[in-house]
Amino acid sequence: MTLTSSAGPVSINRYPPASNGYRDILTVGNQVWGLTSSGAIQIIALDQPNQVDNSRHLVADAFSKDTHNNVILLKGTKVSVLPNGEDVGKREQEINRTAAHSAFGILSDRQGNLFTITTAGIGAASSGKVYFPKKSPNSQINLQSTWGKPAAYFIDSADRIWVGFGYGEWGGNVFVFDTQEKQFLAPDFGEFRIELNPIKSIFEANSTVYLTCGLHHFTASGCIVGFTNLQARFLLQSEAARDSADGKFFVKSGEYIGPGAFNASNQCLYFYSQNGIFRGPAQSDLSRLANWEKVVQPKLHWTNGQRDAVGSPMNVLKIAFTADNTLVFLSQNDGIGLFDGRALRMID
Repeated sequence: MTLTSSAGPVSINRYPPASNGYRDILTVGNQVWGLTSSGAIQIIALDQPNQVDNSRHLVADAFSKDTHNNVILLKGTKVSVLPNGEDVGKREQEINRTAAHSAFGILSDRQGNLFTITTAGIGAASSGKVYFPKKSPNSQINLQSTWGKPAAYFIDSADRIWVGFGYGEWGGNVFVFDTQEKQFLAPDFGEFRIELNPIKSIFEANSTVYLTCGLHHFTASGCIVGFTNLQARFLLQSEAARDSADGKFFVKSGEYIGPGAFNASNQCLYFYSQNGIFRGPAQSDLSRLANWEKVVQPKLHWTNGQRDAVGSPMNVLKIAFTADNTLVFLSQNDGIGLFDGRALRMID
């Protein structure tokens, strides 16, 4: 199969199914770790992308990396810390059972303190205390004692945990938790209306935390918002608009923006939409889609039906980069994609 992008013809090589479905990915050096729906971790080396290694028998409920490039695995109440993803020097510890209950994420601050993302809030792994916000920024959402499963979570360079949600036609939510002061903060949303924008991803670039948002409800729209010192500004907005052709009016969809990422190597921001993967220099004017370069347009499958919107759920869930700048993405229906600038390879 061949598809065309601004990078020229791109070949796609597909390999036999290697797992029962990936629900998260992590880049470790020049490896891609895929977390399957059963909790098994399968390791893909870029020099042998058709070989998926599960010989280490690693399992986890969730995983992440800290600022020292240690891989953190959470399984039940057990945490394993693997220096650079290796078993040599591995450290293990038990965390508080309350913090581990219903946890689907684990993060570390710069001092090595662990926090879990649970259905009931943010848990301090050592004490077991779970922190829950008193107020929802989205006035349409009434929080009681749980907030469900977020669309994205992230810890920034100031040790603040960002947790984002998507509610379809009822927009999104974002909460910011200061891990040092153990309190939720109130960012200034400015003109950014959280009631209209489901969160798709959270990442940081040069001390600015970015949210990507996208909605498919009858038509498509999306935006990218940057928070500097907790104050929001739009980087890109893409709305549906009326257009005309042959004397007839029709609605032209905007970009259904999915996950984004920052590549420190080339100082570029990236995002995925129904029209492909785009990139733009972080320091340039990216307020117009024309100023972004389309990198590749993978041919991916979409599914129908969302419980909270009339349209398709986002079919790419995460974007990341390996040490050698291979772009990696996790799709909803087609496995893991690897793009080295020339060839796009999909790992089922």
